[in-house]
Amino acid sequence: MSKRILLLPLVLFILSCDKTEDPGVEIPKTIDQTLIRTVWNTVSEKYEYKASDGTTVYQSSKVYEDFRNKSIQYNFRPNEATPDDHRVTKLDKFTNKTVWGKWDISREDKKDYVNITWDSGKLDKYEVTAFTEKTMSWFIVSTDNTDIQYKDNGETKTAASREGSIELHCPCRD
Repeated sequence: MSKRILLLPLVLFILSCDKTEDPGVEIPKTIDQTLIRTVWNTVSEKYEYKASDGTTVYQSSKVYEDFRNKSIQYNFRPNEATPDDHRVTKLDKFTNKTVWGKWDISREDKKDYVNITWDSGKLDKYEVTAFTEKTMSWFIVSTDNTDIQYKDNGETKTAASREGSIELHCPCRD
């Protein structure tokens, strides 16, 4: 009996030592079902392109005033033949350029991530920093760091890494 009483404070101390704070983002356990068959329009984007030494070499930001009609659209749809196959398309509504990929959800250190592997082989990992029925915010955690290009005064340049945030809106829930 006395051993149990002495062990209880020790167990409570060990449990309280987890210093990773939950950001408080209420992402449903069924986020797969929340994303699946759903279109998300980009409301705004902010990016910092960095050199190999970590210095910022270029910054860009864009707010899409008419995001329902003119923005970047992410369409999370399964393959109809294989519904467990998580497919995503990214449509640039300005150029009509579309890229395809697969997505999944992961949880690490009490944070939720959307991981997209594009058919080109590039991988983007986004931390979900806010989530409601109509809106979602992503922070770019990493890209595969190959061929990260940006345009500076019309000239295409390549950065070593990229950081940024993306604000999204789901029009089907208005």
